[in-house]
Amino acid sequence: MYPHHHRDRYKSASLFGSIVCTAIVLGTNRIPSSASWRLPFAIQFVPTTVFLVGVMFIPESPRWLMSVGRKEEARAILAKYHGNGDVNSPLVVLEFREMEAFIRDASHTRWADLFNSRSARYRTSIMGFMGLCVMFSGTTIFTYSTVAFDLAGAKTQTLRLAFTLIAAALAFIGNVVGAAIVDKVGRRPLWLWGTLGCSVTLALTAVFTSTAKSPAAIAFLLAASFVVNMTYGPLENLYPAECLSFENRSKGLALLSIIESTTAFIGYFSGAIAFQNIKWGYFLVLGAWDVCAAVVIWLFAVETKGRTLEEMTEIFEASGQVSLSS
Repeated sequence: MYPHHHRDRYKSASLFGSIVCTAIVLGTNRIPSSASWRLPFAIQFVPTTVFLVGVMFIPESPRWLMSVGRKEEARAILAKYHGNGDVNSPLVVLEFREMEAFIRDASHTRWADLFNSRSARYRTSIMGFMGLCVMFSGTTIFTYSTVAFDLAGAKTQTLRLAFTLIAAALAFIGNVVGAAIVDKVGRRPLWLWGTLGCSVTLALTAVFTSTAKSPAAIAFLLAASFVVNMTYGPLENLYPAECLSFENRSKGLALLSIIESTTAFIGYFSGAIAFQNIKWGYFLVLGAWDVCAAVVIWLFAVETKGRTLEEMTEIFEASGQVSLSS
């Protein structure tokens, strides 16, 4: 529904929500009773109720409408939201034709098509590796941010929550910055150097945490929040879609969702165990992953910025894909 060139803003909106939630928890933390956690929990029902009512007024997906034969309704929705009401807008006409072709071709594609050729395996591997990087680059740390800041030297709950709020704000800013520069610097450089930046900030967090230098440890942990979201905020959905061929995109992105959900399950639950057992060593583990990931990115990640589908096909089917895409 949302124009594809603005979809990177969705993650920014989600991160803004985390800022609001953290601010509420920070405010209720001073309540000397169970209301300190019950109140934030109850407040969540307000936006949930608004969403539950509002979803009744959200128009159907034009892709779904087209798939069930309601093409004119699909065209009208595209015109309203993407073409300022003009059904003959070039963008509306293009998207309508793309959806028609997609739905027609999707009926003939199989899951095996993601792996049935060298180029298809290359595309799928790069896409899947992005899913792994999203979860293991350092994002799981901030699920347990109060624990992480406790290790870094913030010894009171109020202070830990305050730093969590700052980390959420930096995550939001990082995502906005990443979305602003991804079309300028390119996907491959942002992925490569951003991942190295994640490694450096996490390694320094571990070093200063182990030596009880709290201000430096906290500063680099906050920097990690910024760098992780600057890198993976815009790339998480953009890069995999650009790597996949048009006919395999739907199934490929579904596979990406499975990979991310699986790694999130592993990462979020293992994070608690890791913090309990190896403490600041968990920062080093994720930092080491980022170093290994950067090597893989340098060797195999292709540049997709400004490429047509036909150009990407030529790149993935050729030898020396990385140099050809540069």
